[in-house]
Amino acid sequence: MPRFRDTSLQCSRPSVARKDRIRDPKDVRRTVDPAALEMLEYLISKRRAGRRET
Repeated sequence: MPRFRDTSLQCSRPSVARKDRIRDPKDVRRTVDPAALEMLEYLISKRRAGRRET
């Protein structure tokens, strides 16, 4: 069973080439995959929407 309901989001493969990843402002040697940020934003928005209903 997938961990997230939206199966179009995949964590196992990078979504972009290494040079197109987003640099971490605190540590320039570290980069973040844009798809991971998109997944986090999606989960946060779903969580906030759930709080509004209650």
